Amino acid sequence: MKASLPILNPLTAPGWDGILSTNERASFFHSAPWARVLADAYRFIPFYFTDCANDRLETLIPIMETPTIAGGRKGVSLPFTDCCAPIAPRGEAWRDIVEQVLDFGFSRGWRSWSLSGDDHFPDDVPVVRYFDHSIELCRDAQTVYHAFSKGTKSSIHKATKEGVVSSVSTTSQSITEFYRLHTLTRRRHGLPPPPFSFFSLIFRYVIASGQGFVALAALHDRPVAAAVFFLFGRKALYKFAASDPRYRHSCAGDLVMWEAIQWLCRNSFTELSLGKTEIANHGLRGFKAGWGAREGTMNYYTYNFARRSFVASERSTRVPFATLLKIMPLPLLHIAGKVLYRYNS
Repeated sequence: MKASLPILNPLTAPGWDGILSTNERASFFHSAPWARVLADAYRFIPFYFTDCANDRLETLIPIMETPTIAGGRKGVSLPFTDCCAPIAPRGEAWRDIVEQVLDFGFSRGWRSWSLSGDDHFPDDVPVVRYFDHSIELCRDAQTVYHAFSKGTKSSIHKATKEGVVSSVSTTSQSITEFYRLHTLTRRRHGLPPPPFSFFSLIFRYVIASGQGFVALAALHDRPVAAAVFFLFGRKALYKFAASDPRYRHSCAGDLVMWEAIQWLCRNSFTELSLGKTEIANHGLRGFKAGWGAREGTMNYYTYNFARRSFVASERSTRVPFATLLKIMPLPLLHIAGKVLYRYNS
C-alpha cells in the first residue's frame, strides 16, 4: 500500500472504466459516465483517491466536491448515488486512507465529507442505515418470475388486462417522456425535480453509450409510467421511476419493472439492484420485497470538519415547503429544482 494515494480525475484518466473492470466491487456509480453527468450537470469537481497494483484496481474512494447552500464546500462520495461503497482494505490501511481524505478535506476547506459503505468503520462510528434490495437474475425470466409475490404477479396481470403496453427504449424521446412523468411524481411527493439538463446528460453519456435504457409503459398510446436503468458489466441498477397519478389503477409501473427484468434476463445480466430505502418507508420496502429481492442494509457516514468527528447525520428527510411544492405550477417547480439540486447532493 502506498503511503499516499494518487488523486485521479476519471474524466481525464485514460481507460478509466477499463481500470474499474479489474475489480469485482466496482459499480456503475464508480464509472466515468456517471462522473461526467455529475460534473457537467452541476460543476462538481471530482477527486478520486485511487491505487492500482499489478494492473489491478486495489483502492478507490470517489469524491465529488460540491457547494453547500450556506456557503463553503463539502465532499460527497458520491452525489445522487444510492451506494458507492469504498473499494479499500480494512484495518490499519483503511484508517490511513481516511486520514489522507480528511487531511485533503481540511486543505480544501470542506464542511463535511459523506460516504456510503459497508462495515469499514468500527461499530462506535455514528451511522445512518437504509435497506438495500437486489434481485438475482438468470437467462430464464420465468424462473425470476416465480419468486415474485402473489400481489406483484397480480399487478402485472392486471396491467396487461387493462391494455398497458410496455417497451424498452434508448431514444432521446424516451428520456423526455420519462422526465414529464418524473415531474408529476416529484410534485406528488412534495419534491422539486432535478433540471431536465441532468437527464439529458444521462441520455448523452449513459444511455446513448449503451450503459442504460428507459423502460416505458403506455396506455392507449400515452406513456403513463417509466423507469431509468443503468448498466455496468453484468449488473443493472434501477435508478429513477415515475408515473402519471391519474393512471395508478392500471398498475403500469409494475409492468415497467417486469419489462425491464425480462430484457435484462435476455441479455445475460445477473443482478438488478433496486437501490436504497429509508428504514421507515414500509411501502417502498414492501414493493421491492414483492419482486423477490434480497434485503440488506446500507450505511451512510458523515464527517463534520468543524467538530473533527463523525456525526450521526447532517441530512433531513423532511422537505421544507413540501405542501407548497405539491400545488406549485410546473414551470415554478422546474425553477425550484434547478436552483436547489446543486446544493442537495
